[in-house]
Amino acid sequence: MRAQAPLQRGKIMASNVTTIIDRSEEKTVHTLGSTTLTAANFDAEAAKRATYKSALEAIVLGTIEKLTVSQTTAYSTTLPASPYANRETKLLVRYTNDSTGSFYTLEIGTPDLASLTFEGNTDFILLADGGIMAAWVTAFEDLARAPDNVTQTVTVVSAQLIGRNI
Repeated sequence: MRAQAPLQRGKIMASNVTTIIDRSEEKTVHTLGSTTLTAANFDAEAAKRATYKSALEAIVLGTIEKLTVSQTTAYSTTLPASPYANRETKLLVRYTNDSTGSFYTLEIGTPDLASLTFEGNTDFILLADGGIMAAWVTAFEDLARAPDNVTQTVTVVSAQLIGRNI
């Protein structure tokens, strides 16, 4: 099931689009939904996005160029130093709606494989590593909401190394 599920009629969701640059100046993008922005929650949601950005930086090699949510916050256009920062290398993150159990996916390009811990001899990343991946999971779950219902929280189930020819 893809994360681009249709919104419920009458529901408004903030869309957080993160753009990452790889070593060859190609871009990879992932999008996650979050709580609708209001004057009352804007600062708290901005803090969640900042925490998510920091946690994401710890698990990818690429340069986070920008995060777009009702406004664009430009971070950097500097190319990453690592020759392994390729958008074709991705983490496939699977997560569920805490209320309905519906499954969603998210792809994150340019993961820093040297900084991630794999589960045995598999392509799966250890989520509860007590370090950068656990911090990313916490930040994601704090910020993201179910793509089809912004009032429902989500839980990360797995992250798997994949290759994409996009």
